[in-house]
Amino acid sequence: VSTNSSSPLSLQDSSMAHPIVTTNYGKLRGVKVTLPNEILGPVEQYLGIPYALPPVAERRFQPPEPPMSWPGILLRCALTNLDTVVQYVQDQSEDCLYLNVYVPTEDGDIPVSISIISQ
Repeated sequence: VSTNSSSPLSLQDSSMAHPIVTTNYGKLRGVKVTLPNEILGPVEQYLGIPYALPPVAERRFQPPEPPMSWPGILLRCALTNLDTVVQYVQDQSEDCLYLNVYVPTEDGDIPVSISIISQ
């Protein structure tokens, strides 16, 4: 996350408990989380960010296509819960192209962690 306007993510207000960033596809609301660790400081987490269209139907086994823009602000505080898991076990889907982004809130040049998950 950066305040640089050429960056795909730009931070609008880092002092909020629920910061909002703007991406090329829409706005995301994150959550400021204190990690259960004495060494690591708090982070802003943005979960379940779509990075490509779902690889289903005619897009199956094809190169990924950029995601569609979304209206409003996308908020995903938790990636899965039991109801979601049960739904996928009963009615499986290959819609799985999402990112989790963790941004340190400390000052300085600190790396951003990005995890690619399969839901």
